[in-house]
Amino acid sequence: MPSIKLETSAGLSKDQEKTLALAISKLCAETLHKPESVVQVRIESNMTVSFGGTVDQSSAFIVIAFIGSVSEETARIFPVKFGELLAPFGIDPKKIFLRYMGSDASCWGWN
Repeated sequence: MPSIKLETSAGLSKDQEKTLALAISKLCAETLHKPESVVQVRIESNMTVSFGGTVDQSSAFIVIAFIGSVSEETARIFPVKFGELLAPFGIDPKKIFLRYMGSDASCWGWN
């Protein structure tokens, strides 16, 4: 399982959020080599976010939580892939922060 949360100041419609959630699910499953059936994606858009000292309409914060750890290669690949994925939705690739949260399987629970 990875669980991904995208918070963005971009004004996304519900249809855009759904499209983006499915694209993020596929991206993370492929990049982390996990079955997509265990990937969870949550999106919060239209948030007030300041970036660089101004209130910005095109930034994002992404938290990727997973079992284990992320390789250095994956940590380098994700910002590029997320930038490419989010740019068409009006999110500036230079204004995306990512946080990787790896943990032991004992720190997770699910049905």
